[in-house]
Amino acid sequence: GIRSLIENKRYIGVIEYLDSIEKMDALKIVVRSNNEIVNAILNSKINEFPNIKFLIQTQFKDFILSMTETVIILGNSIDNAIEAVNKLGEGKRQIYINLSENNQFLKIVIENEYIGNLPYLGNMLLSSKGKNRNGFGLENIKQVVDSHHGKMEINTTNQRFKLVIILEKQVY
Repeated sequence: GIRSLIENKRYIGVIEYLDSIEKMDALKIVVRSNNEIVNAILNSKINEFPNIKFLIQTQFKDFILSMTETVIILGNSIDNAIEAVNKLGEGKRQIYINLSENNQFLKIVIENEYIGNLPYLGNMLLSSKGKNRNGFGLENIKQVVDSHHGKMEINTTNQRFKLVIILEKQVY
């Protein structure tokens, strides 16, 4: 998929993939921000999971993340949310995504309900994605956040998972 293309720095392949998505008539283009990577990720998830209601707000001019960083943060966090809401009953499967900014910061919020207990190893939240179920997606996200002198907060009150990422726009 798109993640392996980016991880292997095969950007031509990514562009071809994005072009093929745009040509698909069945694809509902729902998100039209000024960032093609953000649009591609969000629209492909919306189309891949019609059983999930995505509530998306994008209010930014200057999305400061690179293509790779965008895939790491949005790809991993949305995949985690999809995994969680797919365990919920019909009609409860909602993922709230908000990408916004002010002069100093870019803010990414992803929120969803979950059922059961979240798996922790020490103080690290694990994901059940992947073969070895070690789910270091959040660890990868944290590395990107740290490189932007940002903050990442996770709140799990009342069976709601809320990931808030705040990134500094100017790193001096």
